[in-house]
Amino acid sequence: MSGFYKNDNGLLLCGPNFVLNASYELRIEKKDEYEYPIDGWYYISSEDEAYVFFGIEKPIEEERLNGTK
Repeated sequence: MSGFYKNDNGLLLCGPNFVLNASYELRIEKKDEYEYPIDGWYYISSEDEAYVFFGIEKPIEEERLNGTK
């Protein structure tokens, strides 16, 4: 899934359509207008690419479902 991704101390955060906070907002329809990174956020075309980009090991599905590693 494409969207905005951020590495939060080894945890991959994703805003597929937008990211909002008090200082800025990122919207998917304006993704090509931004200069990245914005507070650590990047537009990346897939989750797999985001894991590679940030050098984060992708958790296996069972770990995600159980909330364990």
